[in-house]
Amino acid sequence: MPPLSAQDFVRALRAPSDPPQPGGPTKLELARATWDDESRLVPNKEENIVEWILTRLLKEKDTSRRVKRICFGKFVLLTTLHFSSSNHLLDLQIWQLLSDILHVSAKSTTGSRTSRTLRTWLLPLLNRIPTAPILVAFLGLADHDFPTALLYVGCRTLSLLWPIAVPKINIDTLLDCYSAVVRCLARREWQQPEGNTREAVTRLVDLVVASYRSSLSNSVAKRKLYAKFIQTTFHDWIECTSSDDLAQSFPQSHAELYQAGIDTLFSLDVLRQAQGQADDTIENTLKDAISSSPSAILSCVPRIFQSYVHVTQKHRNTLFSQGSSRGSVTSAEQARKAGMKFFASCIAVINSIPANDSTWRTTAALLEFVDLQRLLGLNDEAATHTLRGVVELACDLLASHITDTQCPQVASALVAFATVIHIDYDIAAPILPRVMRIIATRPLPIDLSSVLLKHILEYNAQTRSADAVVDLLLTAFGSHTFTSLSSSYGSLYITAATTALLHHAFLDDLSKFVYAFTTPGQISTIIQNTLEHLRVASFEFEQRSKLGSTEDDSVPRKKRKTEKGSLSASDGIESFAISFATLAGIASVALTSLPLHLLQDNDRRVVVGTIQEYYGSFKATLKNASKRICSGDSSSTWSWQIVASAMIRLRYALGSDRTLQLDTEGNAKVIVKFSPLLKVEGLLPQLRIEILRTWFMDVEKGRSEPTPAFDEALSYLEKWLPRCDHSWNGDLCHLAITDEGQAEAAVVILHMLLDRWLSLCDSDDNATQEQCRRLVALISSIQARQTSCASASYSGITLEDVLHRALHNALFWESHTLRDALLSLISTETTLIDEVDIKQLLSEFHSRTPSTALPPDGLSSVVANTFGLLLSTPVEYLTRKARSDLMRRAQAADIALSSASIQSDVVCVTMLREFLRRMHEFLGSVDHTIISDYLSVLMDSFERLEPPPDSFVSTTLELINMYLRASVKLAVNSEGILLQILDSFIQSPALNAHVGQYSGAQLRVRALVHLVDILTTECKPKEITEGLQSKLLALKGHLSGWLLPQMHAIGSAEHGADAALHLPILQLWHRLLALSSWLSCNDRYPEFGRTLTRRQLTCANSLRRQSTEVYVVILSIVHAELLAQSHETGGIDLSAAVATYLAFCDLCSASVDINDLDECMAKFCRLSPPSDFSSMMDLLYDGLSTKGLCESSIGSLIQVTNVMMRNSPEGSLKLLQTHLSRCLNLFANLVAGKEGSYLRSNILAFMGYQFNDRPAMIRQQDLSSVWSILGSCFKGSTLHDSFTCKNTFSDIVAIISALLRLRRDLIATTLPQLTCILRRLIMSLRRLRPHLGGKQTRIVSDTLPNWINPHETARAEDGKAVARLLTTLTTKTIVRTYGSNSHSATEGQKAESLARPFSKHAAYVLCAYIVALNDPLCVLQADVRKELEPGLFALCDMMGEHNRDAMMVASLDLGGKSVMKGIWREYEKQKYVGKG
Repeated sequence: MPPLSAQDFVRALRAPSDPPQPGGPTKLELARATWDDESRLVPNKEENIVEWILTRLLKEKDTSRRVKRICFGKFVLLTTLHFSSSNHLLDLQIWQLLSDILHVSAKSTTGSRTSRTLRTWLLPLLNRIPTAPILVAFLGLADHDFPTALLYVGCRTLSLLWPIAVPKINIDTLLDCYSAVVRCLARREWQQPEGNTREAVTRLVDLVVASYRSSLSNSVAKRKLYAKFIQTTFHDWIECTSSDDLAQSFPQSHAELYQAGIDTLFSLDVLRQAQGQADDTIENTLKDAISSSPSAILSCVPRIFQSYVHVTQKHRNTLFSQGSSRGSVTSAEQARKAGMKFFASCIAVINSIPANDSTWRTTAALLEFVDLQRLLGLNDEAATHTLRGVVELACDLLASHITDTQCPQVASALVAFATVIHIDYDIAAPILPRVMRIIATRPLPIDLSSVLLKHILEYNAQTRSADAVVDLLLTAFGSHTFTSLSSSYGSLYITAATTALLHHAFLDDLSKFVYAFTTPGQISTIIQNTLEHLRVASFEFEQRSKLGSTEDDSVPRKKRKTEKGSLSASDGIESFAISFATLAGIASVALTSLPLHLLQDNDRRVVVGTIQEYYGSFKATLKNASKRICSGDSSSTWSWQIVASAMIRLRYALGSDRTLQLDTEGNAKVIVKFSPLLKVEGLLPQLRIEILRTWFMDVEKGRSEPTPAFDEALSYLEKWLPRCDHSWNGDLCHLAITDEGQAEAAVVILHMLLDRWLSLCDSDDNATQEQCRRLVALISSIQARQTSCASASYSGITLEDVLHRALHNALFWESHTLRDALLSLISTETTLIDEVDIKQLLSEFHSRTPSTALPPDGLSSVVANTFGLLLSTPVEYLTRKARSDLMRRAQAADIALSSASIQSDVVCVTMLREFLRRMHEFLGSVDHTIISDYLSVLMDSFERLEPPPDSFVSTTLELINMYLRASVKLAVNSEGILLQILDSFIQSPALNAHVGQYSGAQLRVRALVHLVDILTTECKPKEITEGLQSKLLALKGHLSGWLLPQMHAIGSAEHGADAALHLPILQLWHRLLALSSWLSCNDRYPEFGRTLTRRQLTCANSLRRQSTEVYVVILSIVHAELLAQSHETGGIDLSAAVATYLAFCDLCSASVDINDLDECMAKFCRLSPPSDFSSMMDLLYDGLSTKGLCESSIGSLIQVTNVMMRNSPEGSLKLLQTHLSRCLNLFANLVAGKEGSYLRSNILAFMGYQFNDRPAMIRQQDLSSVWSILGSCFKGSTLHDSFTCKNTFSDIVAIISALLRLRRDLIATTLPQLTCILRRLIMSLRRLRPHLGGKQTRIVSDTLPNWINPHETARAEDGKAVARLLTTLTTKTIVRTYGSNSHSATEGQKAESLARPFSKHAAYVLCAYIVALNDPLCVLQADVRKELEPGLFALCDMMGEHNRDAMMVASLDLGGKSVMKGIWREYEKQKYVGKG
C-alpha cells in the first residue's frame, strides 16, 4: 500500500472503523509504520498518534471489562462479568508504540525527530484526555496471567505520563489510583517482578503514592476520603501492607504505601471528629475483615496501633484543648487515654475470633508498645478494665491443660501477662497467687517465666516489699497446690523442682533482692512466716504418714476417694512431701540472705535464736525419717526420702551460713547416725548426695571422722563411674533409682569431692594416702576413657568436664598428697615404656625394613592415660628426675608407635609430641644425643598418615623447629649433628620427586624452610665451619636442580592457575634465593616473581582468591630477585616491589591479610638504598597527585607510603620530612574535596602512625595542613553513613594527643586552631532528641560530619577519650626533636605543659560543651557527660575565676550560666585545697 498523505493519515486514525479500509492495515499498523518512517512528514505526528492511543485506551476502560460492585458489609467486592478479546489495554504493541513516542519526545533536542519538547504538546492533550481512568483500568486487568513484558512497558509509559497529568487530577481520583495500586500489589503474583519490571513498577507506585500523599496533606475533605478509603481500599491495604514478600521486593514503596494509608486513617480532621463522638468505624471494619483474613489483620494491628499513638501524641496540643472544662488534665494525659481507648478497640478485634498463637502474639506486641510508651494513666478505669480482662484470659489459658500444639500460645500468653505486670503491678496482683501456683506445677518456658518473676522483683524492690514476695513464693508451694493435681507424683516433683521459681538464676536474684531490699522491720516477719510454712508442711506430712501407717494394707493404693467422697488417709502423702521439699528450697535462700547486720544486737540474737530453735528440731525429724526409710514401707518410702533430702539440704544451708553462725554442736552426730541409710537398697541418689555433702561438711568442721566418709564416697564412685556414659543436667530431682541415675549421681559426687572438698585431701588428719591413691586412680581411668572413646555432645556436666575443672584447679596441684599420688601413678604406669629398644627401632626405621621389635602390649593405652594427664599438669610441679624420665620415655614411645601403626595411634603420638614440645619450651634445651635420628622419625612419620590431622601437623612442625634451632646452635662447637641433618635432606626421597606424589614431601619441605629461616636470621656465615658451608652449598645445588623444573611448570599456563597447591615449593624457592644470598653466591636464577604475580592477577577473576600465604611468598620471591639484581646493578627497583604489593593489596579483603603483606614489605624497605628510596617516594607522590584516581587506589597508595615511611633506611630523615610535608598538603586538598570513608580512614591512620612513631619529623609548616585535615573531618554534611565510624573519632583524638604530648612547642603557636578542633570534638558528641520532625532533624544532622549517624547513641568511650585529651593539656611533657646534640638538649629541658598559654582559650572549649548541653534539639547522654567531667574540670582549672566571670558575662545566656554554675560547683567539690 502506498504511503498515506498527512491528511489521509489523520483521517484514517479518526475513522469510525478499524481497519479504516476493508482488508487494509489496522490503525495500529498505520501508526507504527508512520512513526518508524522518518521520511513521512506529518505535522505533529507524535501528538496525533498519542491522542489516538490515549482515546482508544480511555474507551477500553469502559468496554473491555465491566465490573460490578457487590457490597459485602462495608467492603466492595469487584467481580468480572465480561471480557473483550480485542482489548487495547492488553495490547503490548500499542503500549510499546506509546512508550517509544514518549521516550523519544522526552529526549528531544533541536534537529531531532521531533523538535518540540514533551511537555509542550503533551500537557494540552492530557488536559483533554484524563490519564487516571486509564491507569485504574490497566492495573485492574493485572491478573495472575498478566504478561511481564506488558507490565513493564505499561508501567514505564504511565510513569512518563503521570508527572505531567497529575496537577489536573483531583483528590478523589487520586484515591482511586492509589486504591488501584494497592489492589494490584495485594495480589501475590505481582509481588516478585524481576529485573527492569521491578524498577518500572516501583517507579509508578512511588509516583502515585507521592502524589496522593501530597494532595491529601492539602485537602480539606479528609473525612470524606477517610470514609471512602474505609469502604473501598482498607481491606486491600491491609493485605498489601501485611505482606512480607512485598516488603522485601519493594521496601521503600511498601513503607510509603503504609504511610499513605495511615495519613488517610488518622488525619487531624478525622482524629478531631473521633474525639468529639464515639467512632468505632475502624474497629467494626477490622472485626468484619478479621474473619476472612485473620493473619493479615493480626499482623497489622500492632503497627496500626503504634501509628495511631504516634500521630495522637504528635498533634496532642491541637486535638486536646487546655480549656477550663478540661480541668487539670494535660494534653499528654489525654493523648495517653486516647491511645488506651484505641488499644481496647484492638483487643476487642482480637477477641472476636477464637484464641490461638497469633492472637496472643498480637496481644503481647500491643502490650509491649503500651509498656514502652507508658500509655496507662493513673485514673484510666476503662483501660484498667481492659488490661484486667487480658490478665484473666492469660491466666485461664495457663491453667488449662497444655498440649504440644498449645505451647507457642502459652508462651505468648505468658509474655502478655509479664508485660501487664510491668505496666501496672496492681492490675495483676489479685490474680498473681494463682499464676504463681500454675508456674509451680506446669512445665512453662523457663526464660519467659523468669521475665515475669523479674518484673515482680523489680516492683517489690521499689516498694520495699520483700516480705510480700517471700510470702507469695511460699504460698505458691503450699500443700493445697499439689493435692488437687492428677498427674503422677514423680513427674509432678520433677516439674516443681525444675520450675522457674526454683531455677538457680531466679534463686540468685531472689537472694540479692532479699539482702538489698528487706527492711529491718520485715526480717522478723520473713523468718516467722517462712518457719511457719515449713512447720505446717512438716506437720501435715507427718500426720498423713502416721494415718497412712495405721490403715489396712488391703485398701488399694491408687484409690483416690473413699465411699463418702473424702480423701483416704494415705492418699496425697506425696503431695505434702513435694510441698515441703519445694518450700525448703525457697526457705534456704530467704533465711540465708537476710540483712541481719541492719538489726540491733538484741534483735539479732532474738531472730537467730528463732532459726536456731527450728534448726534443733531437725534431729527428731531426721531420726524418724531414718526409721521409716529403713523399714522398707513402699507406700511412703519415696515421700520420706524426698523430705529427708530437702531437710538435710536446708540443714546444710543454715549450718554453713556465715551470717547466721548457728550453733551446730548439738546436731553434730545426726548425719553420722544417718549414714547407715547409704547401705539401703533403693535409696534415692539425691538423698545419698545430700548425706555425703553434709557428712563432708561435718568432717571439715571436725565433728566427724573423715575415713568412713571418704571410704563410702570412693566405694560408690568405684562401683558406678565405670558405667557412666551420660551427663548430669544439674538437677538432683532427675536422678532416678536406676543404673543410669546411679551413674549420674557418681558424676555429682565426684564433682562435689574435687570441687568443694578437695582441701580435705591435703591434710594428714583427713584423707589417708591410700584413699588419695584410689581417687587418683579414678581420675586416671576417666582420662583413659576420654582418650579412647569417641567424643559425643552432651548438654550437661560430664566426667570429662569434672576432670578438666579439677586439673585446672591450683588447689589440686598444691595438694602434696594428691600430687605425689598422681606422679607416683604416672611413674609406675610409664615403666612399661622402658622395655622399648630405641636403637633397634631407629635402625629398622631408617632402613625401612619391617619392624621386628614390636611395642609392648598396652602401650597406646598407657600413653593415652598418663600423657593425657601430663598435658594438664603444670611443668613446674614435676621434679627434675621426673621430667628427665618422662621426656626419655615420651621419645621412646613416640618412636615405637611411629614405627608400628601410627595411623591408629595418631592421637597418642600427638599427645607425646605436644608433651615434648612443652617440656623443651619450659627447659629451653633439647636432648642432644638423638637429635638427628629423632628428627628423621618426626619428618618421615608424616607420610604414613592419610590424611594427617591438623593438630598432629602443627605440633610436629613446632617440635621439628625446636630441634633444628638446637642443632644450629650446636653447630658452632659441633657440626656433626647439623651435617647429618643436611645429609638427610639431600638424600631424602621427598626432595627428589614431585611434591604432589605423596604427602610426606610437604612436611620435609616445610622443615627445610624452617631450617633456612633459622640459618639466615639467627646465624652469620662467618660463624659456621667450612664443612658446613660446603654442605650448605651442596644442598643449595641439589635444591636448585630439583626446584627449577617444578618452578617452570608452576609458571606455565597449565600449572600456574592455583598457586596454593604449590605453596611449599614456592616457599622453598624463596628460601633457596635467601640461602644463596646468605652464602654470598653469585648464581643467576630465572626470575619467576613477576611471572607468578602476573598469573595471579590474570586468574583473580576466574578463580577463587588465594590465601594470604601465597601472596606473601610471591612478594618475598620478588624481593629476593630484586636484591639479587642489586648486586649487579648497584640499585634496587623499588617500583616493581611496590607494584606487586599494591596488586596483592587489592586482592586481599581483610586487614589481617594486609598486615602480613605490610610486614613483608617492611623488611624489604629497610634494605633499600636511600637514593632508590627517595625516587620511590617521589613516584608515590606523583601517583597520589594524579587526578581521576578512585578512592580505593588512593587509599592503597597512602597505605604503601605509610609502610615505607615507617620502615625507611637509615639516613633518610630530611627526605621523610619533605615527603611528609607535601603529603599533608596533598591530603588536605583530598579531604576537602571528597567525603569517602575509606580515604579518610587511610589518611588519619597515616597521620596517627607518623605522629606517634616519629614526632620529630613534624615541622611548624605542617600544622596548617594538619588543622585543615582535621577541620575537614568535622565538616557538616547532608548525607550520613549508616553507622558511626568509631575509628575516625579515635584516630582524630590520637593525632591531637600525639601532638600535645610530643610536640608541645609546635602546638603553642597554633592554639586557636586547636581550640576550634576541640570544640568540634565536643559538638560531635551531640545526638538527636527523640521524636523530632524532619526539619528539626535536618537542622541538627546538617551540622554533623558524614561519618556520624545522628540517630545512633554516642559512646561513653568517646567522651572518655575527649576528657583524656583535655587533661593532657595540663600534663607536663618534654619536646622530642632531632638535632646534633639532641640527647643533651632533652636532658636539659624542663617539663612543661600548655595549661598557662591555653588558659585564654579554655573558655571557648567549655562554652562549646554548654551550647551542646543546652541545645533544645540535641542531647548529651548521661554516661557521656559523666566521662567528660575530668576534662571539664581541667578546663576550669586552667581558666581561673577571672576568665570564668568574663565568660559568664560575655558568652552565656541564662541557661548557659546555670550550667556553668553547676560545672563550677562540681569542680570546687573535687578540687584539692591542700588540707590533707
